[in-house]
Amino acid sequence: MTTRRTFLKCCAAAMPAFAWSRVLSAGARAGAPRCLVVVRLGGGNDGLNTVAPVEDDVYRRLRPTLAVAKADAFPLGRHGLALHPRLKGLAEQFDAGRLAVVTNVGYPRPDRSHFRSMDIWHTASLDPERARVGIHGATLAALSRLNRSNREISDAGIPGVALLDTEMPLGLVHPDVPVPLLASLEQIRLDEPALLPLLELDRDAAVGSPLAHAVGAANAATRLARRLDGVDVAATAGSFPATALGQRLAALFSLLRSGLDLRIAYVAHDGFDTHTRQKDNHAALLQDLGDALAAFQNALVREGLDRDVVTLTFSEFGRRVEENGSKGTDHGAAAPLFVLGTPVVGGVHGDAWNLVDLDDGDARFTTDFRQVYASLLERWFGVDSRPLLSGSFEPVPFLPAMA
Repeated sequence: MTTRRTFLKCCAAAMPAFAWSRVLSAGARAGAPRCLVVVRLGGGNDGLNTVAPVEDDVYRRLRPTLAVAKADAFPLGRHGLALHPRLKGLAEQFDAGRLAVVTNVGYPRPDRSHFRSMDIWHTASLDPERARVGIHGATLAALSRLNRSNREISDAGIPGVALLDTEMPLGLVHPDVPVPLLASLEQIRLDEPALLPLLELDRDAAVGSPLAHAVGAANAATRLARRLDGVDVAATAGSFPATALGQRLAALFSLLRSGLDLRIAYVAHDGFDTHTRQKDNHAALLQDLGDALAAFQNALVREGLDRDVVTLTFSEFGRRVEENGSKGTDHGAAAPLFVLGTPVVGGVHGDAWNLVDLDDGDARFTTDFRQVYASLLERWFGVDSRPLLSGSFEPVPFLPAMA
C-alpha cells in the first residue's frame, strides 16, 4: 500500500542532488500567466509580535519581556496594529500599497500539532487524513483543465516548482500534475546521469503510481533545464539577501524572468518554533523574511513582471498570547498572514486582536484560512473554489474581483 510519506519521498526522488552550470536568459514574455508564490513560515510564527497590537495594554501585561515597543514598530493605521521593527522591507511595501495584512486567520477546533496543522493548511481540509491531494496541486490540476478547454497550452510551461531541500510539500501533491523539487537551480544539468534512469522508464506501465509521478517530475525538470541557457544567475543573486530564503527567491525570480510559465512556486522559511529566548531569534527570522520578500518584489517591479505575481505567506499556527517562563511562546492558533504584490488591495483586512476573549489561551480566528484560498482561486486564478475547498467560502477582498 502506498502511504502519503512514500508518495512524497518518491516525488523527491525525481530530483536527486546534482549541480549545473547553465542558468537563465533574460527577457519576460508578454502575456505571461499569473503565478502564486507560497512562502511557508515553518514552526508556527508568532503572529502577535509580527503584527503587534502596540496600543493594547493587555498585550504588554501578558508579554512583559517580548512585547514590541510602539515607538519602534511600523504603524499600519488600523486597529492600533504595527509591523515588527525588523520588517522594514515589508513596511515599505505596505506604504507603496503592495502589502495586504490579513488578520486572525485560522480554522475551527485548532490543532496545535505541527504536522497535522500543516497538513490541514496543505490540503485545505479539516480532515487531512482523508484528503488525497494538496490544495496547490489541485489548483494546478484545475488550471490545466481550464487551459486545455481554452486551448492555451504553452510549451514554456512548468506548472509548479518547489524550491526546498526537504521532501515535496503535501500542498503541491496531485497525481496528475508532476512538480519538480529543487534544492537550488544548481541542481539541474541536462547531462546529469542520475536523472537518466527515470527518463528511460516506461511511464505508461505505472500510470497513477508514485513512480509515474516521479517520472513526470523528472520530465518536467528536463523541460525546465532546456530553458536554462544564458546569463549567470550570480548577477541576480547579488541583489538579494545572502540567506537561504533570499537566494531561493533570487532563483525563483530568475525562473520567472526566463519567461517560464510557472503557476505556483513554493519556498520555505523555517525556524519559527520559538519556545525559548524568542525575542532576538524571532527578530532575525522576521528581518530575513522582510528583506527577502522586499528584494523579490522590487526585482519583479524593475523587470515589469510584478503584475503577474502574488506572494502568500502562511504558518501552520500562531503562538500563545501569554509568553512562557522561558521568554518564549508556545503553540497557539490564529495568526495574521501577508499577501504581497502589485495587484494586491493593500491594507489591513480583518478584525483587531481580541486578547480578552481567548480560546484556551489563544487568539480566536475570525478569518477562515479557506477564505484566503477562495480569494486566490476565484480572484487570482479564475478557478471555482467550491470543489477544491469542499464548500463555499467568502473571499477576503485583498484582491479585486475578476471582471
